[in-house]
Amino acid sequence: MSDARQSLETAQTIGAEEHAPEVLDNAQQLLSQAESDMQNGNYEEAQKDATAAREAARQAVVITQAKQEPTEVAAEPQPEPEPVTQPAPEPTLPSHYVVETKDNLWGIAAKPSVYGDARLWPLLLKANARLIKSPDVIKPGTTLLIDRSPSPKEVESALEYSRKRGTGPLKPDDMGYLRQYGLR
Repeated sequence: MSDARQSLETAQTIGAEEHAPEVLDNAQQLLSQAESDMQNGNYEEAQKDATAAREAARQAVVITQAKQEPTEVAAEPQPEPEPVTQPAPEPTLPSHYVVETKDNLWGIAAKPSVYGDARLWPLLLKANARLIKSPDVIKPGTTLLIDRSPSPKEVESALEYSRKRGTGPLKPDDMGYLRQYGLR
């Protein structure tokens, strides 16, 4: 998201409203959609929309730079314009998490570096079904896999299951949840 915002600001700063208004408008709409997706918990779509917004803003920059007329030669030398820098890539989120004392799946899923939403703990249960005996008690030092590309259906299933399950050790329903994925 921050890369897309920065690319939009760059495009606006160099005058893309005048030279590439449709492309800039498209970038702004994509960023708005990404922000809406993020608020609705649709992280995969938010990432896709933010990436598309960033690319559209970069395209607006290229179009603007190509359309801008070269300035006339002045009597005195003009300073070189500052180069347009590419924003730093977004940090890569970890694919594993090492369990600490008193951790549980809800708390781990809530961490911004994991899912940022405690209700997505069933995704951790699914990805680590062979390691987890109870979602409430996980052995410190255990390395859990973090599924970074769950399908929208898997996310919805995790949210639905999280809403109805409650807390406590593994229950028969947990086995049913895992069996839908061919686990246990």
